[in-house]
Amino acid sequence: MAYTISPVFNGQHFNNQGTPLSGGRIYFYVGGSFSTLQTIYANSAGSVELQNPVVLDSSGRAPAIFLDNTLSYNAALTLSNGTTVLQRYESFKAPAVEA
Repeated sequence: MAYTISPVFNGQHFNNQGTPLSGGRIYFYVGGSFSTLQTIYANSAGSVELQNPVVLDSSGRAPAIFLDNTLSYNAALTLSNGTTVLQRYESFKAPAVEA
């Protein structure tokens, strides 16, 4: 399997008032679902799993998130309460790795 950096939710995130989304959460789900969490990784070898949901730091940033590029994902960015969805993506894949 190949693991590549997530094409979504990289960089800094903000709440609706424009301040950093401290403690915000990013959930990754099985493609086609917003109920079944999908495994995500902290490195390109896929050997270290990340906590799902990913919790943003005090400046609204997430660590590097790597995805299995053979799988389809759904993802949602929420406030720290985990219920207020700010943004979501459906049925996407990580880009394939070129040899």
